[in-house]
Amino acid sequence: MVTSQLIEKISSGGFDNVFVSLYSGSALSRQRDRYIRVLNEFQRLYGEREVTLFSVPGRTELSGNHTDHNRGTVLAASV
Repeated sequence: MVTSQLIEKISSGGFDNVFVSLYSGSALSRQRDRYIRVLNEFQRLYGEREVTLFSVPGRTELSGNHTDHNRGTVLAASV
């Protein structure tokens, strides 16, 4: 889906069930706005393009916190 189509689908509630499962019903409006802002900025920077959104698990460092930013090693795990 291109950016403008995705923005329209989010605005019209087309992803509400996904947002509620990820964040909660009370955060629905805020998350809609958040995604639309990100897509608008992407579109401003890169133009109308094909875009895919993903949800991935969180990450935590078990050992080596911040060393990965300096090309060090880190032991990470998904949350």
